[in-house]
Amino acid sequence: MKQTVKLFALLAALMLLITAAASCEEKAEKPVFEEVCSERIAAYYGDQGLIVPGSKFVCRAFEKADFEAICEALTTEDYLNKIKAFYNLVDFKDPSLAADRLAELRTVHEGLVTDENPVYICDPMVNEKEIAVLDLIFAEAFGVEIDTTAPADAAPAA
Repeated sequence: MKQTVKLFALLAALMLLITAAASCEEKAEKPVFEEVCSERIAAYYGDQGLIVPGSKFVCRAFEKADFEAICEALTTEDYLNKIKAFYNLVDFKDPSLAADRLAELRTVHEGLVTDENPVYICDPMVNEKEIAVLDLIFAEAFGVEIDTTAPADAAPAA
């Protein structure tokens, strides 16, 4: 009986490891927002503390693949232009970056951007009104509606 339980526990642990490894491979291949929806924002970016205070969807930084998936989900050129006005790509592998500029970016974005992970960074000077506009744009991309009269902590309508 004890051997059966141990064998079952080992089998369960092996299955968990295989599942974890498969999900890591999926993340490397696909953007978080391949299936664009608000639950994935909360799970991935919200848990990392990247949601801008006072916002429902605006993140300080989006991985490049995720940001590009969001841009593809936008339905109007106006929304695309607005969102791109507030986010800048930071890629440490960009050959056009001068050495001093690269050093400055590494210092400013330490912990957010790595050599292997280009990231779109939100303008740190974004104000409350602009955050509200970006929230509406992101909500449209994620296919949810937000109540503009509700506090930012309120859950979005599905």
